[in-house]
Amino acid sequence: DQPDFVFSDEEDGVVAIKNGKEIFYASLYWRARYAINNLARVHAITPTYDRIATVHIDEKFDSSGMFYSRRDWTNFGFGGVRHPYSRGAAGALHSSSLKSENRNVRR
Repeated sequence: DQPDFVFSDEEDGVVAIKNGKEIFYASLYWRARYAINNLARVHAITPTYDRIATVHIDEKFDSSGMFYSRRDWTNFGFGGVRHPYSRGAAGALHSSSLKSENRNVRR
């Protein structure tokens, strides 16, 4: 068994805490690669449960006046090399896309 500890990195917004057999992790800038998104990810582990949650946080900051807008591709960039406009089953966004892509396939 490892000793209790606390680790934090204020610049990257992460914290890890171990207290006995309980462990807590938090990523306060979860998936905020280019701008503030008000999302955090927390992970709590004990001998009896393992919980992960994505939570809303209210970030306070001084505005630089600069803004970044991105398309509403929630998992784009985190789920592999698929592109939203790819053809075929691997890149289809909806089941209706699958049907329209596959209707001319001979069996």
